[in-house]
Amino acid sequence: MYTTNFIYKAPAGVLESLKKLFTVLQQEGVNFQQAAMATDNRQLRETLAQFLQESKQYINELKCQIESLGGDPEIDSDLSFATPEVGGLKMATEKEVYEYCSKCENRILVAYREILNQSVILKELRSMVRYQLNGLLCSFLQFRLLKDSFKRI
Repeated sequence: MYTTNFIYKAPAGVLESLKKLFTVLQQEGVNFQQAAMATDNRQLRETLAQFLQESKQYINELKCQIESLGGDPEIDSDLSFATPEVGGLKMATEKEVYEYCSKCENRILVAYREILNQSVILKELRSMVRYQLNGLLCSFLQFRLLKDSFKRI
C-alpha cells in the first residue's frame, strides 16, 4: 500500500496576510462594538450587532485556518495598528458614527483584497476568503442602505 505523508506548508506571505486579516477583523470588531454602544439609534445598533456576529464567525474560521497551516493566530505587535479613539463618540451624531464605521470598513476590505491578490493561495483558502468577503460586503451594503434611509426621512 502506497501512502504519502504530505503536509501542506503555506508560504510565509500567505500566513502573514491571514494573520493580518485576523488582527484587522478583531480590532475593527472592537471599533464597531464601541460605535454600537455610542449610538442611541436602535436600528443602527442592531445592524452593527449583526455585523459583529458575522465577523466573530469569520474570526473563528480564520483562527482555525491559521492554526491548521502551522501559524499562531495571536495578534502580532508588528501587525497591529493604532485603533482610532472613540472617547467622544457617546454624544456623536449618527452621521459621525456612519463615517467612523466607513473608515473601519475600508481597513477590512484592504486586508481581504491583500490576500485575494496573492497568486500562491490555495483554491480552497481563496474560496473561504472570498465567501467571507462577500458576506461582509452584504453587511456593509445593509449598513449603507440604513444610512440612506435615514437621509430620506
